[in-house]
Amino acid sequence: MCAPAIARALASPGDLAGHTLLHAVGFETGWPQWLGAAGAADILERTTALLADTTATVLELAAHGSGIAMGRSGFIDALLTEGRLQAPFDLCLDTDEAFFLVRLPGGEARTDAAAFWDWMAGQAA
Repeated sequence: MCAPAIARALASPGDLAGHTLLHAVGFETGWPQWLGAAGAADILERTTALLADTTATVLELAAHGSGIAMGRSGFIDALLTEGRLQAPFDLCLDTDEAFFLVRLPGGEARTDAAAFWDWMAGQAA
């Protein structure tokens, strides 16, 4: 995912050479796997990496033209619809990574925490 102006300059995965690739820490699947699947693994050493602590930060950096991000489908739909980000390539990777919603067993949750739990569970469904 990247800003539309950057997307227009990317005709093939090899065009990522010289660009900043944005990474969200904590994810196993990332640029090395994507570039390998795209047949462009050799360009990784010709890119700059920028790490951020959250996917939200990575996507905002990408939307502002600070680099190119990988996006999890659940996080990017609104940004794509709004036109803030574009996907320059169609290649998607499956991942075994997942998110979990957990809470301590027993006891009553605060009203706001219970409402958040219900909302998150509904979003996941």
